[in-house]
Amino acid sequence: MNKTLHYVGLDVHKESIAVSIAPANSTEVRQYGIIGGSLDAVDKLLKKLSPPGVELRVVYEAGPCGFVLCRHLRSQGIHYEAIAPSLITRKASDHVKTNRRDADQLARNRITGGKIYSVRTREVKSRVAEALRLAAQSLWQARNYFGDLYRRWKARLGSPKAITAMAHKLARVLWHLLKFKEAFNPEVFAKEEAKLKRQKLQRLQNMAAALNYQLVPQP
Repeated sequence: MNKTLHYVGLDVHKESIAVSIAPANSTEVRQYGIIGGSLDAVDKLLKKLSPPGVELRVVYEAGPCGFVLCRHLRSQGIHYEAIAPSLITRKASDHVKTNRRDADQLARNRITGGKIYSVRTREVKSRVAEALRLAAQSLWQARNYFGDLYRRWKARLGSPKAITAMAHKLARVLWHLLKFKEAFNPEVFAKEEAKLKRQKLQRLQNMAAALNYQLVPQP
């Protein structure tokens, strides 16, 4: 018996998931709505959307919130695809970004022949290693010692090596805290942060001097 193929687009967030459905034999995309962000909510959704004769293909946007979903779908034997967000085709006039529209785009791009690329998810044996890599990747906007260090490594080594190096750094910090049964103390890295700030200020002063300018602190 031939099954009808349905693509289920999921825009995954921590507390909620926007859902859209696109039959493979049609260009129509139907917004299902918003469900909770738990795996139980996903299981109930997929059970409801897969009556006899229907095969589901789950499509979600690659990102930190999708890793837990990825492992769960893999364990259930459900076909899934993680889509690189920067390569999702969008209309030039589409400037409004919402969770529902993102779910529509994920479902629609799989059936319209748009230029879109799936990305592979890393299969790791240790969930701790995966969590450390996610924590390292999340530091790219952090305004602290670890964020500054990660951005320096990223500029010098590239993103993949910087993530690995920062994951190792975080693992060493975590190992120290667990071994000596200590709570994390931000003051330990205060000296390093102050040192980085002095280095940044010196670089800015050197650049200003080269252009015959002088930096004046604001009162």
